[in-house]
Parts: sequence; structure tokens; C-alpha cells
Amino acid sequence: MKLEIIEEEINKIVSKVLEHSYIEKHKDLNIYGLDSMKVIILIVQLEEHFNIIFDEEELVFENFTRIQSISALLKEILTNRNRKTITNTNKQDSDTSNIYIYS
Repeated sequence: MKLEIIEEEINKIVSKVLEHSYIEKHKDLNIYGLDSMKVIILIVQLEEHFNIIFDEEELVFENFTRIQSISALLKEILTNRNRKTITNTNKQDSDTSNIYIYS
């Protein structure tokens, strides 16, 4: 997927979450009202739209403060990662394991 297309899709999602018609990709999203609650909503929306799961180390606020930084992160994920990790917790013995889904 081309970076321009990714940025367009991200802009649509961010615009919806932040309730703005258009957001400039180089601008800090804090000026549009991004806060800790909205970044969580944004992350969930991005994961659902792009069918990905962010790794724990990717889930830092700074990765989601500009459309440009979000698109760079997504481009890396979509081109370099061919799997998603879903954590499956067995409630009987509290054992956590990873299930890999290849797409």
C-alpha cells in the first residue's frame, strides 16, 4: 500500500476521532484535541481498519501525535510484518501464549 493512500485513510480515521473535517499531516494532533482517551480510540480504530495489532513497544503516545508519524509506523508494520499476534489467556492455569495468524 502506498504511503499517500495510507495517509489518506489515516486522515479519515483521525478526522473522525477528533471530529475535524481535515487535519494537516505535519501538524501536531494535540492542537486538534488529541488526548490520552482519544489516542486509545484512535489506536483501536487503526487496528480495526488496517487489520493489524500494534506491538507493545509501538504503543507510545509520540507515535500517534502526527498523521505523518502514524503513517510511517503503519507503513513499516504493513510492509515488514506479515503476522499479527493475538494473546490467548488460558483462564484455568493463567498461562499466556501467543497465536500467530499469517496473512
